Amino acid sequence: MPATINGIGTTYYGKKNLRVYEGECEFCQRTAQLSEYETIYWFVVLFIPVLPLGRKQILSDCSICRRHRSVALAKWQQLREQSIAEGTEELSASPDDPQASLKLLQTLSAFSRFDEAEQLAAGIEQRFDDDADVQFSIGQWHDFRGRPTEAAACYRRALALQPDNLAAKRAVALAMMSEGKPAQAEALLNETPQITARQDPAVYIQLGRAYQAQAQHAEACSAFALAHEAAPGLGTDKQFRKWVQTSERFAGSDRSLLPTIPFYRSVPVLIAAAAAVILVGVFGINYYISTHRTLHLVNGFDRPLEVRVDGGEPQVVAARSRTAFPIAEGHHRAVVTADRKQLADDEFDITAGFWERFVDSPVYVLNAGGGGAVVWEEAVYSEKPVPGGSGRLETGQAFVSFHDVDFPFEEFPQTIKVEGSKSVTKTRVGVLQLAPEEIFYLPPGLVSVDTQLAFAETHLALGTDSKAALETYAQVAASEGQEERAREFLATGLDALPVRLQWHRMAQDLCETVQQEDELRRRYEAWLEQDPSSAAVLYLMGRLESDYEKAIPYYERAIAADPSNPYPWSAKAFLLHNCGEFSAAEAAYAKALELRPDDADFLDGLRANRTALGQLAEVERELRETLGREPYQLVPHLELLAVLAAQGRMNDVRHASEEYVQGFAMMGENGPNAREAIALSEYTAAYLTSDFAAVLAASDRPELAKYAANLRYQANLELGRYDRAAEALQADDGGADAMDSLQLSVAYRAAGDHAGAAYWQNRACSQLDDGRREEVAIAEMLRRASELNMDETRNLALVPRQKVTALIALAQQSPKHREELLKLATRLNYSRIFPHHFNERMIAATAAQGAGANAGSVEERAAAATNPQ
Repeated sequence: MPATINGIGTTYYGKKNLRVYEGECEFCQRTAQLSEYETIYWFVVLFIPVLPLGRKQILSDCSICRRHRSVALAKWQQLREQSIAEGTEELSASPDDPQASLKLLQTLSAFSRFDEAEQLAAGIEQRFDDDADVQFSIGQWHDFRGRPTEAAACYRRALALQPDNLAAKRAVALAMMSEGKPAQAEALLNETPQITARQDPAVYIQLGRAYQAQAQHAEACSAFALAHEAAPGLGTDKQFRKWVQTSERFAGSDRSLLPTIPFYRSVPVLIAAAAAVILVGVFGINYYISTHRTLHLVNGFDRPLEVRVDGGEPQVVAARSRTAFPIAEGHHRAVVTADRKQLADDEFDITAGFWERFVDSPVYVLNAGGGGAVVWEEAVYSEKPVPGGSGRLETGQAFVSFHDVDFPFEEFPQTIKVEGSKSVTKTRVGVLQLAPEEIFYLPPGLVSVDTQLAFAETHLALGTDSKAALETYAQVAASEGQEERAREFLATGLDALPVRLQWHRMAQDLCETVQQEDELRRRYEAWLEQDPSSAAVLYLMGRLESDYEKAIPYYERAIAADPSNPYPWSAKAFLLHNCGEFSAAEAAYAKALELRPDDADFLDGLRANRTALGQLAEVERELRETLGREPYQLVPHLELLAVLAAQGRMNDVRHASEEYVQGFAMMGENGPNAREAIALSEYTAAYLTSDFAAVLAASDRPELAKYAANLRYQANLELGRYDRAAEALQADDGGADAMDSLQLSVAYRAAGDHAGAAYWQNRACSQLDDGRREEVAIAEMLRRASELNMDETRNLALVPRQKVTALIALAQQSPKHREELLKLATRLNYSRIFPHHFNERMIAATAAQGAGANAGSVEERAAAATNPQ
């Protein structure tokens, strides 16, 4: 069943083909409204659906206890149609066989096709009115449907047809009892063939209860006496004794049929004995508790661990699992090893006070090697929602203890009994099994960024070469300004052989200067001297080259050395794409995906390349398929808006954004993540449809506060208000980066403000000088733009968004190559997201600048450049 604690867990959303009916709940045995429906099972974070876990068929959902059964919808539908079809076929083949009819009735009822079942039951009851077994079965079916009157009528017909049918006689007798006719029921039981108390003592207990309900206590005592004689053990049953004592009291009986409870079982004696046992055993029990504690060994790693406690036998804890280990209170030492290498050597103490041992329910956890995520949660149960409930996550710490835990390593129950309007607080301890990258997906504030990075480092230190884990680790470190920490950590695994490809890729991505790149380059050159055909090292060397002509040969050598490695193909495709050679890039991406079909980066690269080639209908189809499976995913939704805009379908852009927003409203989602996703959808639609005033207004939305300065920059740049755009960047905590500065220099130059252009270009060059090799190369080209070599700009290894900005800046200052530079810039400006519109206007203004007399005055060109219309 779904369970959501503090907004995290699973739940159902939506009800389709809802059917509500009266019936008896199989769990709480109460008559209630039962419902059946189709729904979607979701994993939620902060109550926002994040990941659909499948479509479900819910069965017998009780309106009282809320318990139910669920099954995969597709499996349910297949089983339902197959079973009904088989039953119908069998009935068609043998229409005169009552068993075939009854079998189909059971099948229809099992699948809640009650309308059809009612019609079939009525037909069976009439057609086989001379068959006792059929009438009895239909009576049982009426009982199942909660209709005792109709059931009793069928039971009576069955008995009339077959007087010696004991099952029918029993059912009729019980019906008479429920109708308040115990004397008639007793007479029926005594008719030949009899149903005696020895055969069925339960019937005679019911007979006694029926007499009791009619205040016929003497008769009740007689019935109870027959049941007790047949089953003497009833004499010690507390409930049976209570019934008998009630009737005996009202009947005025002098002697009881119940046996006397022996003296040694009397309450005073039992109390005294219990007190003696407690007095004698209290110290023994306390000692026993202190020497019989449980230490939970938690392994959060993807491989088995060996844990040796106090030098004893090693305990093997399977990957991502937990093992209970008996331990006594005191000081202990635990040595943890994995793959025959020691991970940890920790000391810890387990202590408790004398009386605390009796009242506390502690949980002691050894987080072996620090790789597990131990969660403590508190839940508040109440009839009405009340504030409360909390949780915390413990990672990295070797030994953790928790006190007064109600559910150790168990899920919270869905419901508990609470008296009146009171509330009850319960706690649990569990293990959140997280892959290294998943620690970064937890809700903000649950764990600190330092804790997240340390958790990932603990896992990665085992030599894991997981692309997802390393990429997420590097991205978070970079976004939090902890690049140096990440570089130092990754350096610990760069000497490992065979080469850890993903470690080196992330180490390269975290390089910020030429010097850092050269340090890696010297390592690779030394390796290639020893093994010139190392595919991994050749690929890594290619990634450090800023020039297409230099990088491609490395990738081709890597491919030749190891044709099964997809990364050189992907890197080659990436370079070809960035140089505008989209057709060649598509073939290289196809080869990379052939080798690794599910790689998200390869798929994203191919989709971007198809967009550049104008294969927009195919890209749109793929994105809609993705959104069909996961309709609230933000990134594919924004990509779909951009693809629709690229096709000139602006009304469809607005409509798709509105549908996305309405979807959240229909789901009742209004959490911070939902509000941010809605705001980003509306902002993107505004930019794509050139509604720059709406883009500027988006910067004031609280949901987009962290993007506010950048949105103001974008809007003002697109509106031609360059001074305000510059002010927006200066107000941002991060300030203008090199490409922002270069964009402003392009804008000011197109507007005829040469002083402003010079200032921002000099600033851009200063920033680029401290960057990576390709960034240094841009700065050098800008300083000698008039003497530019066209090949070096075409081959520059930059992503299209950055490359277009650099090409326009160079075209403005290189009359000789202006036309070629602008042609390449236009080809690479395929993405419709910012700064697409700005780039289009700057390309047009720069082309007009080169048209000589036809371009008009500087003032005219400035007006054209600052007017987005």
